[in-house]
Amino acid sequence: MLPAKLSHDAPTCHGYGEELWFDAEVPSGLKEKVDFLRRDSDCIGAILSAGVGSLKCPMVAEWISFAVAGAIIAAATGKYLIPPDPEPFDFPEKIEDYVWETLWKTVLQKDGQTTLSREFIAAMFRVFLPREHHAPPDHPYRESEFVSWWNAIQPGDRLFSSIGHLRIDAVESGNKALRNLPHALTVPATIVSQHVPMMLEIVVNRIQKTYLW
Repeated sequence: MLPAKLSHDAPTCHGYGEELWFDAEVPSGLKEKVDFLRRDSDCIGAILSAGVGSLKCPMVAEWISFAVAGAIIAAATGKYLIPPDPEPFDFPEKIEDYVWETLWKTVLQKDGQTTLSREFIAAMFRVFLPREHHAPPDHPYRESEFVSWWNAIQPGDRLFSSIGHLRIDAVESGNKALRNLPHALTVPATIVSQHVPMMLEIVVNRIQKTYLW
C-alpha cells in the first residue's frame, strides 16, 4: 500500500485557504479558527489516549504519526500500513510525505464517500498534510500539524529512548477530549483507536529492527 517512491500527486500547500476542500472549512476569524483547529488536535489526543493508553509507542514524532495514520487507513480500508523493507533512499527524511500520499489516496473512495465521517477525514487531512513553514534565518521546512503538535506538547515520556509511553496527563487529557468531541468525531476516533495497537506493534518492531536509536 505504501508507494515504492513518491508520485507527488497528492495535494500540497503552503498554508490554510489554498482551495483544498478540507482547509476551506476552517473559519476565517482568529478565535473561531483557533477553536476549530484545537478540535483537530483534540481528536488526535483522543485517538492516542484510547488507542495507545499504557502501551509502548514511538517517541519520534514522524513514527508515531506513521502509526496513527496507519490506524486511520486500516479503519477505512481494513489494510495495515507496513513500513517498506528495504526502505527507499529518501524514506527517513520524507516519512510524512509517504504517509500523506498514502492517506490521501486510500481513505476517500472515488465517489468521495468514506467509512469514516467526512468531518473526521477533513480533520485528519488538515493534521497530516505536510505544510511549508518559514522560520528565518533557517531554511523553509515541511512539517505536518501532527508532528508540530507532538514536538510542542511532548505527550510522550521517552526516558532517552525512541520508544516509551504516553504521559499520564496526556492520556487523561485525551480521555477528556474524547468525551467532549462532537459525535461526528468521537465515533470515528474510537473506531480508529481500535487499530492503533496493531500499528504500534508494526512500527515498534521496525524501529527496533532497523535503527540504533
